[in-house]
Amino acid sequence: TLLLVVVFSMNCLFFYPEKAFFKLLFLTPSVEGAVRGLKITWNIAFAVIMASVVTATTTPTEMTKGIEKLISPLRIIGVPAKDVATILGISLQFVPIFMEEADKIVKAQKARGADFYHKNWIKRGMAYMPVLFPLFAAAFFWASFTSSIVRPSLSRSLIVAS
Repeated sequence: TLLLVVVFSMNCLFFYPEKAFFKLLFLTPSVEGAVRGLKITWNIAFAVIMASVVTATTTPTEMTKGIEKLISPLRIIGVPAKDVATILGISLQFVPIFMEEADKIVKAQKARGADFYHKNWIKRGMAYMPVLFPLFAAAFFWASFTSSIVRPSLSRSLIVAS
């Protein structure tokens, strides 16, 4: 929701300065900017909702096949559609794992006294720094783990193909 508020505010306050109600320093609120902000905010919210519906109702295998069909025209310019679709499919399967990891880390940081609800947005953002480093460490762990599993099967498929 914070992203949507920021997108709306930026559009409302900075676009169409020639039609502004008033000018306060560099802020120029206008009706046209508000309309543009509402349209963009709606598009972002709709995309997020649709992405949630698709990921909730589609299996990873179907999603990988759909991505492969979607990018298959790029084979003309040499893009390996199946490989790209497989990589994206594997990546999508890690999203719930990372969300769970982030939740565990946030709970641990709260237990240590971290304040994630500070009114100052800079301090709130800084409170998330101790969450990012363990999350990146977990991402590298899972990437290494997955590559150690995929690498032998990939080398076997390359040997069979040649």
